[in-house]
Amino acid sequence: MKEACPIKVREYLSLGWPVIIGYNDTAFLDKQVPYILKINSEKITDETIDRIRSFVKEYANFVVPHEELNPIDSENMENKRLEFFTK
Repeated sequence: MKEACPIKVREYLSLGWPVIIGYNDTAFLDKQVPYILKINSEKITDETIDRIRSFVKEYANFVVPHEELNPIDSENMENKRLEFFTK
């Protein structure tokens, strides 16, 4: 899987949890956020493991701010989808 937009990631974020993903999340293609760690899931290396460890330590007590999630709100996502189909 190279690209996806699973509901579970949006749900985790809405609960304030940082996430680790192994694909491009279409909800975040136009923006990089520090509380999502994207790794290459096809090739896990020692460097990847170190990045995951660092991320977990850094974001262990972090809560994702709800106001940052407005662009991926289901209503906004559906509007983008409808706009795409209209084009």
